[in-house]
Amino acid sequence: MKRPWGVIIISYIFAFSSMLLLFSAIFYDADTDSMRSIAKRFALPNIPEQLMRAIVALFSLVMVYGYIQLKNGAFGQW
Repeated sequence: MKRPWGVIIISYIFAFSSMLLLFSAIFYDADTDSMRSIAKRFALPNIPEQLMRAIVALFSLVMVYGYIQLKNGAFGQW
């Protein structure tokens, strides 16, 4: 059975957003805007913002890989 289009579209959008988050972890100046801090949203204000963005992005990429490699029989049929 072929993978549905919805699964493909969601996985590609999620992969793009995690790559964008990883890119922003490298080139984003976190000291200029403290209202959008991911570290504070996860209740970890002592961790540097770039490190927290990189951790969240890499975790998201691992989730995307698992979602793309999902088999049909894992949780029943599509």
